Amino acid sequence: MRKKIIYLGLVVTILFAAASSDTIAGTIRGNVLGQDNTLLLGASVLVLGTAKGDVANEEGEFVISDLSPGEYTIRASTVGYEPMELNAVVEDNADTFLEFRLKQTPIELEEVTVSAESGSEFKQDAPVRTEVITGEELERTAGKGLLASLEGKTGIKTRPCALCGSANIGLQGLDGAYTQVLVDGMPVLSGLGTLYGLDGVSTMNVSSVEITKGSGDALYGEEAIAGAVNVVSRAISETPTLRLEASMGSTNQPGLSLGYSTDLGPVRINLSTDYESQLDRVDRDHDGVTDTPEYDRFQVSGQAEIPLSSKVQATMNLQALRETRIAGETVWKESDKGSAEIYGRFIETERYQGQVGIDYQWSGETELQFRSVISDHSQDSYYGTTHFKGRQTISLLKANLNHELSSNHQLRAELRLRSEVYTDNVATEVETDYRYLFPGLTLQHRWQPDYRWTILYGSRLTHYNIFGWVATPRASIHWRPTSDWAFRLSGGGGFKPVNIFSSEKAVHTGFQDIRVSQDLDPERTVAASFAVNRRSVWPTAVALLDLNLYYTHFLDKVVVEYGETPGSLVYSVDDEGAFSKGLELKGILSLSNGLKASAGWSWVDAFYHRDGLRKRAQMQSLYSGDVGVGWVRSGGNFIVDINGSIHGPQPLPEGRSRRESPTFSIWNLRVQRGIGSVKVFAGLKNLFDYVQPDDPFVRTESGLSESFDSAMIYGPLLGRVFYGGINFTL
Repeated sequence: MRKKIIYLGLVVTILFAAASSDTIAGTIRGNVLGQDNTLLLGASVLVLGTAKGDVANEEGEFVISDLSPGEYTIRASTVGYEPMELNAVVEDNADTFLEFRLKQTPIELEEVTVSAESGSEFKQDAPVRTEVITGEELERTAGKGLLASLEGKTGIKTRPCALCGSANIGLQGLDGAYTQVLVDGMPVLSGLGTLYGLDGVSTMNVSSVEITKGSGDALYGEEAIAGAVNVVSRAISETPTLRLEASMGSTNQPGLSLGYSTDLGPVRINLSTDYESQLDRVDRDHDGVTDTPEYDRFQVSGQAEIPLSSKVQATMNLQALRETRIAGETVWKESDKGSAEIYGRFIETERYQGQVGIDYQWSGETELQFRSVISDHSQDSYYGTTHFKGRQTISLLKANLNHELSSNHQLRAELRLRSEVYTDNVATEVETDYRYLFPGLTLQHRWQPDYRWTILYGSRLTHYNIFGWVATPRASIHWRPTSDWAFRLSGGGGFKPVNIFSSEKAVHTGFQDIRVSQDLDPERTVAASFAVNRRSVWPTAVALLDLNLYYTHFLDKVVVEYGETPGSLVYSVDDEGAFSKGLELKGILSLSNGLKASAGWSWVDAFYHRDGLRKRAQMQSLYSGDVGVGWVRSGGNFIVDINGSIHGPQPLPEGRSRRESPTFSIWNLRVQRGIGSVKVFAGLKNLFDYVQPDDPFVRTESGLSESFDSAMIYGPLLGRVFYGGINFTL
């Protein structure tokens, strides 16, 4: 530990020393806007005759540093706008400001422009490392929901139960229970709601998905120990009047999405519905067990934007979801629920959610935000002979104040009151039902000493009716010495009350044999991360390289292990120190001809202690990788995407046929052709037809045993699937 502290101190010292050195000759900074003041995110800004340039960020701003004194011609361009050139004189140790106002024009196929923000990229100016997946990229994935859009991303694990399909989002070597999932900044998916609720998060009206990992996420909530995934809804003004998408998979898997937006006076509304189903019980290997769950999912949602005055805007969002899943022996019928003779899983899920928000622009420096949300998630299910019935209700009220104290200082304050009630019918040695009411306060200060440095620090203070007041601080330092480089150093603490049924392992075992031998105290963590981001801009290409190192130390860790007996699950406390440490490396290259390639690799060492011995966390790959190649023809009328994910060996529980799973890869292919307002697409999931070689089903002479061994599901049981569909917008 002492060596790590010394190393961390040396890194900080080097950064500050380098920042204090006067190596920048001159800088050109400015904005890229449309003539109607539209912020042109992703516009390319190039210094003609050199290899230097930048890409406008989400505020339309750009910075080009390290320029020798002299006269330059600067060119700004983006798709749909006429390029514009301005002359600039750079002086030693001085800033030159330029403002581009581009004129909108029909898209010209000859226009050469490269946007580093088109796809899965990183916010260059964000103090906390943030990866952004745009709505356009979400539409190009091989599935309809949030989980499908994140599958195969660097450092993200979405391991589904191959039997019932339950999955959540794991980050940095930790299970999904340590990832906070938010919708428009609100933690509406938590605990029980993440087990089957994530499949119901449609990407139809999603503008982007923002992913932050590690210690910088302490202010998001109790579950953000590994990170946070924030789903940002598309503004209704950005949605088409009518959108229709119909699809069909080769396993008899139909899908239908419909969205409609209109104005009712000053009120803008959007109504949408999604239906997806797996109609057949698929059993390609003819072993009498489903290879993928049969399911029927239907959801409906409504949004409204209500301008109350020139300074006040209100929003409303209502959603409802109902889903049924069936898996197990193919001869299982609904009348066999709870049967000991025919093994089956039957899961019914209902979810209702409502959200109201008010934004008040008090002045140019001050904004007030009010948010309220309530979600009710219930599950009634049978896992073999085990009947599990659970319900979770979350209510949240919060008020945010965003105030610009000066050009260099911004303050954010939040008051909140959250209620969470959970009940189930499972009998264990410790109480599982709970009722939490916790008020809280968050304060955050953002300080920019100059344009190269941003320092962000704050703390989340929450009062639990059981644990009292708990503080979770965080701090981040962002140094951008030039427009090409960004360095981030973050640290923080975490606190998480335990909900044993938010664990993916509990679902995978079917809640059959859960052993909790002691009271489970809240988990506490201390974490740090260091990230380096390098972006290079050329006249016809943009390249991005990102490296992230992280370290999380659990002061108190609840260890969830598969037992030696198939179907058993053991909860215990590791007070000797559990850790998760690793690194992530990702590179992206975008060319002006529409070709884009990406590659990522992650290594993680997640371990805990048992009886004085160091043990690797079960079902966590030591390494993983991802590769993607895409081509977008000019105008976006023809798109081809191929991507693959590599999964390294995962430690398996004792008493199994092997100590760790084999390394395998999954590849997907998608092709899209657009003609006017119509898009036709087709693709292959699991292109090379990989199926794990081990049989996870414990069999007897009469069929399946009640003790289904979910610990032996580490890969897909279903091979190649073809799908196709059509999308129409108006």
